[in-house]
Amino acid sequence: MNASNETAGLPVPSQRVLLTRIALWSAAAGLLAAPAIATIFTDAVQWDAADFLAAALLLAGIGLTIELAIRHIHGSGLRILAICATLAIGLLIWADAAVGVF
Repeated sequence: MNASNETAGLPVPSQRVLLTRIALWSAAAGLLAAPAIATIFTDAVQWDAADFLAAALLLAGIGLTIELAIRHIHGSGLRILAICATLAIGLLIWADAAVGVF
């Protein structure tokens, strides 16, 4: 056991994992902030609290699923497939919620 890689028996995430997590959650926050800013400056976007709650739940679900894929799927090909499938399902749900595609 390397002391720099473990603290109290728990593995310390690598710099790459930390940067990935920061990028993931920053992207989710940015996607949620965009309509919030737009509702302030234009009447074309009219989201209420329920819309923001639904978007936050969807983005949190996508983010958590991607984090689980990154942490628990060890093959890079399977990990990429799981992340792409998660994003595709999230986009389908978003499109259906936005305009009722299905």
